[in-house]
Parts: sequence; C-alpha cells; structure tokens
Amino acid sequence: MFQAKQCYQNAYQWLRTYRESEYVEGFADIVGIPIDHAFNVYKGQYFDVTGELVLKREVEKDVYFKVITYSHSEMNKLAVATGTYGGYLKAYYKLFIKKEAA
Repeated sequence: MFQAKQCYQNAYQWLRTYRESEYVEGFADIVGIPIDHAFNVYKGQYFDVTGELVLKREVEKDVYFKVITYSHSEMNKLAVATGTYGGYLKAYYKLFIKKEAA
C-alpha cells in the first residue's frame, strides 16, 4: 500500500483510512538538506508514514516543519480538483505568501 518516494500519496492514503487525522505538507530535514515532504498529524502528534513504515527510519532525529495542514474533507476536494495526491506547497506560496510580500 505505502511506497518509497511517494510521501504525498502515502500521507493521503493514511488520511483516507484514519479520517480523524490531518494531512500536512512542509519540509523534512533528514540529511541536513530540507526537502518538500508530506506527513500526518493526529491530536498534535506528527508522524511520517513514508519514513517510519516504508523506509523503517528512526524519524525522531529528523526535523519536520509544517507549512500547510488539510483535513480529510479538504484533501478530498483538492485531490478531485487537481487530480493529484499532493504537492501543493508551490500553489500555496503563489496564492498566499507571494501576495503578502507584494
């Protein structure tokens, strides 16, 4: 079900099963370089399905930074509208951050 190098899909699939959790996009600093990444949160506890279940990593040493969070219903609307599981950081930046800087 979950696959390596598919963090957006993995986080979305987790959310579809555990609807009370949330989908998060942001960054993960795993090897000293921050990368775009998707993970989940449930009652304030963040977890990385890709890192923990697929790659079997001890993610407690990794640094995660949240940019955007979506509920189950919000993610369903986005997935249908865009035809993708995620990767919404650039769109978020263009819609909100770039406007504020102008």
